[in-house]
Amino acid sequence: MQEFWNETRADTADALMIGWGRTELHSGASWDHVVVSFYGRSERSGIADAIQRLDGRDVVFFVLETDSRRFAGKVIDFQAERGFFLS
Repeated sequence: MQEFWNETRADTADALMIGWGRTELHSGASWDHVVVSFYGRSERSGIADAIQRLDGRDVVFFVLETDSRRFAGKVIDFQAERGFFLS
């Protein structure tokens, strides 16, 4: 993911962002899901207080308190056909 980010954006990847998001389509369909992305280097000063160190990597957990319960006791997993999900 980081290589793709860096190849497609001028602002290289800095801190990993893990969050909870909601996708809503024009058809009315919607779903909640884990979001994994990056903050670019230019954004570092704005997120500096939120950065945590996890396994040697800078990570920002962008999760509202109301959604934090979704992560309790779970592991973030990945499968090509499903993307990122909690298990």
